[in-house]
Amino acid sequence: MTFELEEDISKEDFEFLNDFEALEYEDIFQLSLKAILKGDLDLLMLIARFNWIVVSRALSEASIDEIAPQLELDPIKSVILYRSTRWGINESMRKTFRRLVAKAIMRGGRRIVSHVRGKSIRVRKYYEPGDDFDLEETIERLIESASPPELITYDHIVGIGRMERKAKAIIILDTSGSMSGEKIAHAAISASVAAHLLRGGELCLITFNSDADIRRASSPAEATKLIEDILDVVPIGYTNIKRALELAKKEGEKMKGEYVYLLITDGNYNVGGDPREVAAEMRRLNVIFAPGPIGNSRGRRVCEDLARLGNGRFIQIESYSEIPYVVPELLQVR
Repeated sequence: MTFELEEDISKEDFEFLNDFEALEYEDIFQLSLKAILKGDLDLLMLIARFNWIVVSRALSEASIDEIAPQLELDPIKSVILYRSTRWGINESMRKTFRRLVAKAIMRGGRRIVSHVRGKSIRVRKYYEPGDDFDLEETIERLIESASPPELITYDHIVGIGRMERKAKAIIILDTSGSMSGEKIAHAAISASVAAHLLRGGELCLITFNSDADIRRASSPAEATKLIEDILDVVPIGYTNIKRALELAKKEGEKMKGEYVYLLITDGNYNVGGDPREVAAEMRRLNVIFAPGPIGNSRGRRVCEDLARLGNGRFIQIESYSEIPYVVPELLQVR
């Protein structure tokens, strides 16, 4: 396949371009600029897989406003693109880029959580027979799936439920090991969902690997800043669940009124000791078990034990994309 700069090269053609490494740097740079002008996040991410430095340069020299609408429409891709290029972008542009992505994440969380007046909140949930459902969103999902009538299942129906607005929550997020850009994106949206649900209340986020860090938010501006911090999380280190729970327990003891804990991890701790002894001293410790690609029976047992000992609920997910949709249910005080 012969590459000519003047051609409109689709991302599919570009992906199968066998001699990509033979392209001149300036050709790749010009292609990156063209992708920015077209608002093609897919092509930018594809180029960044081969040469993130050239995409970073293009983003630094172009106007971020060119892709702002696309960042808004697809927060997940926005996070992936930001995290793959952020260290090559000039500082001013990086701050602007991060702020735009954080705002897109916050709006994405708001789309998941529909607010109503009073103490009750309308939330999306997995549909079960007898539940209420959102007709408009169900129709949109059916159109997007293009499924023939005989293949339509309950999974195509967008269920809705109601929950009481709660004021306080402590989310404990595992950032060790293999937290890829996509996982970070879904974690950020989950924090956004929590921030919207707890609007006017208090959100504490603890991220942990070998050690643990605390971030707090009690206003939309603080929540957006919290999301910005998540976007720059570096997934390194071991998995010290015990340290994270100890820190979370101390935070909970400072809070007045009702609050819940929500731990998101694969349960495979490898430093710091057994976290179960700390969980036994906690209450309402809900756990989302996020297994790796090859499964994790040990981690599942640990997560089940943590939820049981902490008098909370245990939920296993298959993909990080499920997390934002189960967060509302787990933030309820029972």
